[in-house]
Amino acid sequence: MNMSRRNETFRYEFGEPLAGKFRLTEIDGNKLESRMGEMEVQDISLQGMKVTMPLDLPVREKAINGLFYVTIASADYTIPGKFIWRKPKVNEYQYGIHLQCDNAMKNALLSGLKSHAKSNLTEKSDS
Repeated sequence: MNMSRRNETFRYEFGEPLAGKFRLTEIDGNKLESRMGEMEVQDISLQGMKVTMPLDLPVREKAINGLFYVTIASADYTIPGKFIWRKPKVNEYQYGIHLQCDNAMKNALLSGLKSHAKSNLTEKSDS
C-alpha cells in the first residue's frame, strides 16, 4: 500500500485492489434500497475513495448516494458516500466517491488503514 497526497488529505493506494460491496440508497433525493453489488477499492482517504465496478451509473446527471462495505485489517466498515465522477474503463467503470463519515467513523477508518499498512510492511519484510 502506498501513501500519496491528493488535496488536503493523505490517500492510501492499495497495490492490489480491495474487494468490497455497495448498495445504492438514494437517487436525486428519492430513497431506495438496491441489491448488493460488487466493487474493488483502488485507493481510499478519510474524504473519499476510488472504486471500480461493472455498473454504469449516470453520476453527471443524477445525485447518487450509497453505502460501501469494505473489510480493512479484519475490521468491517459500512461507509456512506456520494458518487462524484465516473470514468469508463474496459468492461467496467471507475468512480470517485466522496465519503460522508462522522469523526468516529474517520478515526476508526484511520486506525484500520494504519493496521493494514503495518501488516503489509511486515509481510514484505518477511519475504
